[in-house]
Amino acid sequence: MSIFLPKLIQQVFKTYLGVITISLAVSITQPAIAQSRPQKADPTELITRGKKLWDAQDITGALEAYTQAALVKPRNARIQASIGFLLTQQQRFPEAIAAFQRATSLDRKDPKPLIALGFVYTQQQRYSQALTAYRRAIRLDPRNIDAYLSIGYVLTQQNDVFGATAVYRQLIKLLPNSIRGYLNLGYLLQKKGNLDGAVIAYRDASRIDPNNVDVLVALASASKNNSEESIEIYQKILALNPRHVKANLELAQFARNQGSFDEAISLYRRAASGEIDTNTSVQIQKAIAAVYLRQNNISGAIVAYRDILSINSEDGSAHFALGKLLLEQGRKPEAIESLKQSERIFASKGDTKSLAEVRKLLDRN
Repeated sequence: MSIFLPKLIQQVFKTYLGVITISLAVSITQPAIAQSRPQKADPTELITRGKKLWDAQDITGALEAYTQAALVKPRNARIQASIGFLLTQQQRFPEAIAAFQRATSLDRKDPKPLIALGFVYTQQQRYSQALTAYRRAIRLDPRNIDAYLSIGYVLTQQNDVFGATAVYRQLIKLLPNSIRGYLNLGYLLQKKGNLDGAVIAYRDASRIDPNNVDVLVALASASKNNSEESIEIYQKILALNPRHVKANLELAQFARNQGSFDEAISLYRRAASGEIDTNTSVQIQKAIAAVYLRQNNISGAIVAYRDILSINSEDGSAHFALGKLLLEQGRKPEAIESLKQSERIFASKGDTKSLAEVRKLLDRN
């Protein structure tokens, strides 16, 4: 489990800065990425075009459209903030900072560009400047959840757990229904080893939203000393979301420990059907193979290792394991091919220990 970051930019600014009303103001310095001044450009049309390109993930095209709009209306804070966010998506952080600073100088009452500015500083680990930006946002909007969460995150990154805890408690006091406040407070308490305090925070969040999966996962993770309670929570999660990866994996491990191998395999397979990255998919298939081996089901384990290799054909340990299992089944030509693949991969990686094991097995066959 990790700290719950605020939804700092994408959602906020796509709504806030998409189609905007152009306002007049006095001249300021132009963005560094500005192109030649368009003739008779319509800023509303440019912004509409920019938003469409943005929605289509054409960041370069959207940036060009907003930059042209800024040439026509250089003192519109929201256009400048849009430019800042688009530059942030391109990880052009110094230029993004300049754009957000222009936005905050043009509109000194809006906290959103300050939060975005703090986010960019945070990405650069310029934590002191990030805190300054977030605290300025709070002065403008004392109940701004994202600003408090951002401060808590930065303080956590600085290992100031006491300060971060105080910030989350302050947020909860101001906004008692802030689930993210309770989650982050619970995370810090759990990190400090205060499981009882973490469970209290998570249960407070659960009372606000009993079916919030993030809350349930956090509560289960803090309740592991009471396995029955954590199992009940994970089962509730699956009732809400049958393909939830963590819940399926946790229950699969429990079933495996209890010797319920068929149930464990079913849960692993359901976890594999969720939204997972390649590494997680491989680890699940290796767990399935291990359960099949506990059942002495060689054929099932072979299928699992072939599934791993269909995901990552350069997994040397999977080739090696598959080769050994194929030898057990008397399928020597297939086994030798798998073992030679593992030999090639281990040699390329300089894994001398595994390479010696493979060659020893090849020499015997």
